[in-house]
Amino acid sequence: MRQMIAAWRERLRLAGIGILSGIIVGGPASLAARLTMAAIAVQVGENPAITLATLTIMAAVIRESIVAGLLYTFITRYTPGKNDTIKGLGFGGLLMLLFLLFFLLPPPPESVEAPILSFMLFTLLCLAFGISVAKLVALLERSFPAPRLHPPYLAAAYAPIMFLVGISVIFFIVGDMLPLIGSGFRLVGMT
Repeated sequence: MRQMIAAWRERLRLAGIGILSGIIVGGPASLAARLTMAAIAVQVGENPAITLATLTIMAAVIRESIVAGLLYTFITRYTPGKNDTIKGLGFGGLLMLLFLLFFLLPPPPESVEAPILSFMLFTLLCLAFGISVAKLVALLERSFPAPRLHPPYLAAAYAPIMFLVGISVIFFIVGDMLPLIGSGFRLVGMT
């Protein structure tokens, strides 16, 4: 029983670290993603404008950053490399591959018109995100304590973290994965 409680404490600690790193890195990453989109728009001759859609983009990036932070905290022991920078580069490369496969197929018209700039900026963004998450997770792992509460209080203390995990994963699946799967079926003519 004590081993099971200790295992859950560690899982909750890692979930907390993943959420915090995703939120902390996701805020600036959402602004950088929006600026990247604006730079691509300028390159193709459009006039970028800040609208309410910017808030939607920022919310989506933060939501996906939370999922990415959770993913990194649980796979970090399996990533190659001894230091955080190398692990972060590997994780950023994985994110770039996932981003290309899931969100840029088929590519948006702006990316087709400025493919080199789009590829360079989004690659740089993914690699910087991966390194930032890796560095922050390493910092938080040293300073973020495992909860020392009894089991009934443990659930209550970590309920907000579990709520954020659940909401982020649900929104990621419903908001990103289901439309992606639907568009994939339309691309191959299955619907």
